Amino acid sequence: MTSSAGRVSHGADTFLKAAGLVGVGFVLFVLAVLQMLVFFQAAGGLGKFLMASIAALSVVPFYTGLILLLDRHEKEPGWLLLAALLWGGVVATFFSLIFNTIGGAILEALFGPTLGRQLTAPLVAPVVEETAKGLAVLLIFLLWRREFTNLVDGLVYGALAGLGFAATENVLYFARFIREGGLGGLTLGFVLRAVLGGLSHSVYTACTGAGFGYARESRGPVRFLAPLLGYFAAMFLHFLWNLSASFAVPAAVRAAGGAGLLVIPAMALIIEWIPLLLLVALAYFAWRREVVAIREGLAEEAASGNIPPDHTELLTKPRERSRRLWSALTLKGPGAWNTLRQLYDAEVDLAFALWRQKHGEPVTRDVEILRERVRLLRQRAEALGVG
Repeated sequence: MTSSAGRVSHGADTFLKAAGLVGVGFVLFVLAVLQMLVFFQAAGGLGKFLMASIAALSVVPFYTGLILLLDRHEKEPGWLLLAALLWGGVVATFFSLIFNTIGGAILEALFGPTLGRQLTAPLVAPVVEETAKGLAVLLIFLLWRREFTNLVDGLVYGALAGLGFAATENVLYFARFIREGGLGGLTLGFVLRAVLGGLSHSVYTACTGAGFGYARESRGPVRFLAPLLGYFAAMFLHFLWNLSASFAVPAAVRAAGGAGLLVIPAMALIIEWIPLLLLVALAYFAWRREVVAIREGLAEEAASGNIPPDHTELLTKPRERSRRLWSALTLKGPGAWNTLRQLYDAEVDLAFALWRQKHGEPVTRDVEILRERVRLLRQRAEALGVG
């Protein structure tokens, strides 16, 4: 029987969590409104602002889908993924706008308006923006460690924070393109920033995320250096892109006219797409480690009958897992689908907790909680005919 003190404590805890969420939501709303007012003024009218916003946000679902493809085995909570995206799109952009302006003013005072503006992009923006975006990864790493277990998690959280930042930043840039070049200017800006450079900020901050992710799963002294290395890699790639955009592209345009813009695809290939391929390669090797962790972590659970024997292999094959979930949805309905999805997620969480336990991490309480969750979900799934 639950004591009255326990009920009061639980109620107070629930209230504090709800109040915290409301407070965070209010802060995000205020920051978003302030930014919208700035962007609205920069656009020079409601129509231009709406066109810029639609263009900037139109690619977000597509790129979000690509980023989530990295998360093959251990699905992260949707609310935490959304939090990373919103942090990049609201919080990071808000503070970057302030500190970029301050840094730019200092450089203009030191070197004059023209050179100062040119130097702001490569010298100020990489430090300010990668710090602002990287804070999303750091906070998740510190506060939600159960949901941040390896390198893949870091890649996903970092890439989503970068994507949110890019979407909001593009509203400002697209508004400027529309104001100066109309629909043609918007088309050119869309190709340059949403297509060729659509994943640029995601790539940069994914480097920071990879560093924290490696630190999360490593036990050697390098775990203390990995986040710093990832952070400096993010700033360096950002610096290279902004330096090229500030000096190489204008020089090429002056020398070759409109044909000089062809230097931008070359920049995108070297500075963004090659690092992107390297990050995907890192994800591939991380996936292989995840498969090992699932098999090792669940071997004893399957042998003791705590999970169905075929689930150990099923959980390492995302395509087969998706096929079974689809079958549950079409044959048994949304309730069965949701229960089976939760069961698979809980089994993977249990596998990683057991694997971490075997490698010396004190997660006994997590293991027992997850084991009980798997048991209850399995009973519910079996009752629905999808166990």
